[in-house]
Amino acid sequence: MIISKVTFTEEEISELKYAQSSVEIELIRSEARQRYIDSLGDNVKITYEQIFSSSPPVLKLSDSDQKIIKQAILTDVKEIINALTKEDVDQAIKERDLKIWKDTAKTSGMSIDEKQLRTPSRKNGGAVLLDILSDQISAYDYYEVDFGEFIEILEQKITEWYGEDDEDWIIKPNFDDKSKKLPIIKKSKSPEKYYLSTFKPVDILFNNFPIGQTKKIRAESEKDRKKGKTADILLLLNFDELKGVQISRELTVYDQQVWNACANLIKCGYNTITPTHIYKFMGYKKKLNSRDREKILESVKTICRARVFINNKEENELYKKYPLISLDAPLLSATICTAISGNNEVVDAIEISEVPKLFTIAEQRGQVTTIPFAVVEIPVISKTDDNLQLLFYLIKRIVYMKHDSTTSKKILFNSVYDKCNIEEYKQRQRLPEKLERIFDYYKSIGWISGYKITDKEIQIEIPSKK
Repeated sequence: MIISKVTFTEEEISELKYAQSSVEIELIRSEARQRYIDSLGDNVKITYEQIFSSSPPVLKLSDSDQKIIKQAILTDVKEIINALTKEDVDQAIKERDLKIWKDTAKTSGMSIDEKQLRTPSRKNGGAVLLDILSDQISAYDYYEVDFGEFIEILEQKITEWYGEDDEDWIIKPNFDDKSKKLPIIKKSKSPEKYYLSTFKPVDILFNNFPIGQTKKIRAESEKDRKKGKTADILLLLNFDELKGVQISRELTVYDQQVWNACANLIKCGYNTITPTHIYKFMGYKKKLNSRDREKILESVKTICRARVFINNKEENELYKKYPLISLDAPLLSATICTAISGNNEVVDAIEISEVPKLFTIAEQRGQVTTIPFAVVEIPVISKTDDNLQLLFYLIKRIVYMKHDSTTSKKILFNSVYDKCNIEEYKQRQRLPEKLERIFDYYKSIGWISGYKITDKEIQIEIPSKK
């Protein structure tokens, strides 16, 4: 297997100790994880998240399936330890000891003497290898495959590096206390600000987007369009198929708000969360009931299975300020798991592995803004799907007005009808009264200075910047 190389600048090398070897190990792990998934075949559909989930496996694997997993893990183990050198392990032992000495020095006032550090040995080297191979050990445990060959591989490598002696170099990890490995749920508080993506493809994806069809999103300016210049962004949405798993195959405005909440939570430092966290970050103040809990969990499953492809080659060629995008990734990388909250286990926690890639792209383009969280918490209107679509359409129009003084401060009713799919006569009749409640609230919290509703439009007054 070819190990991908990463080239660092001299400045980066000075900041990252032993960066090259650690990067190689991480890249091997990344490729091996995908190989786990691929090796399972069509009969056993398990995602990487399930393989390394802190919950017990959801399927009872057959002997043949366990054999496949065992072989994949062994291949992974061999690649990782073959990428290491004795020098890497010796340095890891030294770093580990230095950390212990520094922690001790803080409490005891002792000085650090590197001469007192332990000489690298079979036992210390074995401890380092076990730490590096923690993911593989977890997979062995959860899928109850034989541990013997794993020990033999490590024994051979340790002997190659440190020779033979009678020292018991390895202590098999104790997996009896599962709670020690469960992720921890931190208490959250309502934020003062809310991160909001204004990247056009985000809104389009969550608005009746066709599945499996590549759609062109026009990205050129009106000025360039008149000159005959085009800059399409290609957008494609699919859903990962899992046998026996039923999920929705469409994205709704409710899913978009769940996705927004998850992005906000992980940006605020909460990577292990509960449906209650999401509910709170969607702006709800009332207590989460069982129906809403299930709705949030179903939404999380849907957006995790939703896979988006974006390519902006034409836009990048026309506007160099926007970096090239070639994205093929899930809308959200997360897994439902068991976690610890205080002294209690929570069986429907959600562990988010990273900020959604689409959200990160929006940030890189300068198309993520912040608004007061009070705007999202709006209590004067029920948060049905129709109302959510209206609310976030109005929010984004006001955001554009605030950020660009040349943007029109008027919103035409016809635009609201079109963008928010308001077609029925009764809905259109009720709209002015609904808008009054919304804009009265926005005025009360100081987000707008005032407004006027006419027969054809809404005129917004934006507070002057201080």
